[in-house]
Amino acid sequence: MTFITGGMEVCWLYTALLLLIEKSGSSGLSPALILSIYPISWGLDRFLRRRPWPWVGRTAASVAGWFISTLVLGKWLFSSSSDLFDVSWLPAFASGMIHLPSFPNQAQIFLVSCALLWWLGKRLAGLSPGFSTLISEFQFGIAVLLILFFMASQWEMNLPGLVLLCLAFFAFSFLGISLAHASEGKSWLHGTNRNQWMSILLFAIFLVFALGLLMSAMIKPELLKILLSLAKLLWHFVAELISMIIAFLASLLPESDPVFIPPPAGAPVIPGEPPDWVKLFRIPDWVRRVGQIVVSSIWLVLILAALWSLSSQMIHWLRHRLDHGEGASYEPLSGAFREDLIRLLRMILNGVFRVLRFFRRGGPRNDSLSKEARSVRQIYRHLIDWAASAGCPRHAAQTPGEYLLTLAGWFPEGRPEFSLITEQYVVVRYSPFLPTNDALEHMMNAWDRLKKMKTQDRKRSVKSRHVVENSR
Repeated sequence: MTFITGGMEVCWLYTALLLLIEKSGSSGLSPALILSIYPISWGLDRFLRRRPWPWVGRTAASVAGWFISTLVLGKWLFSSSSDLFDVSWLPAFASGMIHLPSFPNQAQIFLVSCALLWWLGKRLAGLSPGFSTLISEFQFGIAVLLILFFMASQWEMNLPGLVLLCLAFFAFSFLGISLAHASEGKSWLHGTNRNQWMSILLFAIFLVFALGLLMSAMIKPELLKILLSLAKLLWHFVAELISMIIAFLASLLPESDPVFIPPPAGAPVIPGEPPDWVKLFRIPDWVRRVGQIVVSSIWLVLILAALWSLSSQMIHWLRHRLDHGEGASYEPLSGAFREDLIRLLRMILNGVFRVLRFFRRGGPRNDSLSKEARSVRQIYRHLIDWAASAGCPRHAAQTPGEYLLTLAGWFPEGRPEFSLITEQYVVVRYSPFLPTNDALEHMMNAWDRLKKMKTQDRKRSVKSRHVVENSR
């Protein structure tokens, strides 16, 4: 799953680097070489996370890795000498980096890209691959690709390989989402016919990929120009036909009598200057501009509210139809746009509060334990979704202890795992204590054992049902 998530990000990262390099005229930079920073950062951060080092030590090692990687890659791109210890290129690189009038130049693009890719590699190492994560990455990636393609079309830039990048992005996205959904035990890939469904999925992805390549080879700019010209001719023909119909209908109406226009009485009278007290009631221009912005914002909010209400009613109607359908069920997507927007705003607010706390306390603080606490809550949410999809949902009025009794009665074989996961969740949720690394590891192992036990139980029930039907 991590490889698939990284492949999705590499598609839009390569497009962004290619667009930036082509727009700035930095033909000496290679997007593929700059992207090599991304897997190096991911691998180093995965290695550092397994070391029992303090936060300061891991951060220092990560910064040192970024510095060495950037220095080696810069030596490869900006130096023509084969001597490994030749540093004659560094003064020219430093002067280009601080030369603001030439922004963006090759040195600035290279340094900013390496820093951003290093941070994205660290972020990928800290992600927990799952269904909701892949949905969020897909939504963010497709939005970035659309923005980049729009910018390239507005600048009239012909970037090579965009079709292949699009097809690769969608192939990674659909394959990853299907596999993640299957790994959580919620889809048809989790059943007994997993191999057959997996073959169908891979064949469908290959077919879409091949059809996309075929369409990209057939649809050329000349063909698009011909189609646009035909569309313009059709539009002019329809407009001419409509004007002829309107002229014919107008000819059927009786003609009106000619109107006598009296001659002008004289030269127009120019009004004089208004008194000074009238100027007091004039609205300044800046007030008018602010009023226009406020009125436009109100109309925009009303239109968005109307669209939101309409979509909510449609979703409510669909849910109502699904509830009355025989054997049908539905589930919300945790990676929906609204939750992504709320998560983005929450991340911005948390970043602002973290900066304020940093300056208030005079230094950084350790946030590794808070990540572990979030992992505990995420595992418990996975447990609730998993149990609900299997027929044991949690009611809103149930406490974690009451729900534990319900789970133990529903699936007695998983009682130790249910107890361990619920106990860790209660500690994190309702006490000031934070989980340790060992407790989190035990909880993740319990969750893996629980999924395997439930999978084996489902397979046994399916086999027993087939035996009973054959005996009949």
